[in-house]
Amino acid sequence: MPMSQLAPIALYAWPAVCLLLYWRFDGRAATAVAVLGGWAVLPVAVYPEAFVVPHHSEFPVMGLAHGGLGWLTKASVIGSGALLGALVFDRQAFGRLRLSAIDVVAIAWCAVPLVSGLFNHVPVGDVLLNTAHTLSAWGAVYVLGRVYFSDPTAWRELLQGLAIASLVHLPIFLFEFVLAPAWYEFVYGPHPYATAGAQRYFNTFRPMGFMEDGNQMGMWLAGGAVAAAALWRAGEKRAAGLPAGAVALVNGAMLLASQSVGAIALAAAALAWLWLVGRVRVRGLMVAGLLGVLVLLGLRITGVLHAERFVTGSAFGQKIKRALKEADRGSFGWRLKREEEHLPVALDRPVLGWGDPHWCQKEPPGRPWSLWSLTFGAYGGVGLVLLGALLCTGAVRLYWSIKPLAGRAPPGLEASALAAVLLMAAGDALLNSALVLPWVLAVGALAGASGWFAGRGRPG
Repeated sequence: MPMSQLAPIALYAWPAVCLLLYWRFDGRAATAVAVLGGWAVLPVAVYPEAFVVPHHSEFPVMGLAHGGLGWLTKASVIGSGALLGALVFDRQAFGRLRLSAIDVVAIAWCAVPLVSGLFNHVPVGDVLLNTAHTLSAWGAVYVLGRVYFSDPTAWRELLQGLAIASLVHLPIFLFEFVLAPAWYEFVYGPHPYATAGAQRYFNTFRPMGFMEDGNQMGMWLAGGAVAAAALWRAGEKRAAGLPAGAVALVNGAMLLASQSVGAIALAAAALAWLWLVGRVRVRGLMVAGLLGVLVLLGLRITGVLHAERFVTGSAFGQKIKRALKEADRGSFGWRLKREEEHLPVALDRPVLGWGDPHWCQKEPPGRPWSLWSLTFGAYGGVGLVLLGALLCTGAVRLYWSIKPLAGRAPPGLEASALAAVLLMAAGDALLNSALVLPWVLAVGALAGASGWFAGRGRPG
């Protein structure tokens, strides 16, 4: 059997694997293995041959978080398979759910492809396909997070899952670090981003494993490193039976060795943020940060802050361009240019967007690289607000409710770490579309987390 045929077989078989997991294990453990384990080992999708041409100049494949590759992707089979297993073997767990404000946001986010597509007269078949993918990839995983990871013990176990899911990549990581990303093609066939940015410093490579691209592997490792460090900081001696400190050390070393600069910077910022949360009131910092992001997005969307004009029209911009080129970080400017080329198309329909994940392939060629830009073009300002609310509202509510204890780990450090991971995802989405969708478990987990620290008892 040609290796490339394993991709559809693995994807079609995963729901059956999920049923076995929920039959054999308790719901929480089965969910962790089905979602985190599935993301670690499954193929991304059955790539069309046209998308795997080496060095394809326009990189047409968008992140699974945005859709556009049909329904048969690892995001959809993981979400739908795990939800099916939970409903068949543990349906009583769903009786604990109580509607929260973030649930409404999640429902609206899953519905926006339907509303936007119908409003824009996109073919009904495409609209239903896009909506089904969003429900499976986002909605199902969110619901599982709400059901199984919404209490302090569960937060700790979810962090352990993130840490171990990163750690198990060590053998593949070491192989690809030395010899270049090759495992995906060996097992499942060609990958469109196997060589994109793979060559790094000192004649080494950025591993990719079975991820969507090397950037996503960097973020996967960053989440594992932050999770392990938080467990160690919270006084946990062991993570899934292994020394928590050693797990944190190995995950951190893999992250640094990946040479994924953005992921390293975001992980460092997350760890610094967690240190602040335990020592000072962070409300002012949060307000300032959110206002800064909103102003930056506004300036970018309206074209006031135009990177290409800044670079070509100022001496300081030219210095930045030269510095990035000398540091082999030229992809940063390339991504900003792609955003600006497609912004006029997105602004043609600013409220509900074009209703089509492929809106950016109309004209000019190529696509934006940022998940935020892709979302704005596909679903307009409505989609942009819903995505931001889904990723950030739980984290903001949680940090707002925590009162620091000087010199000690903050109460609910585990939940704080999950919130930091989500803020990392939101930051990475400014330049990348390959969001780590298993982290949506943390969105569901934090939907009512602030109630644990605001004196209201168990959240709904």
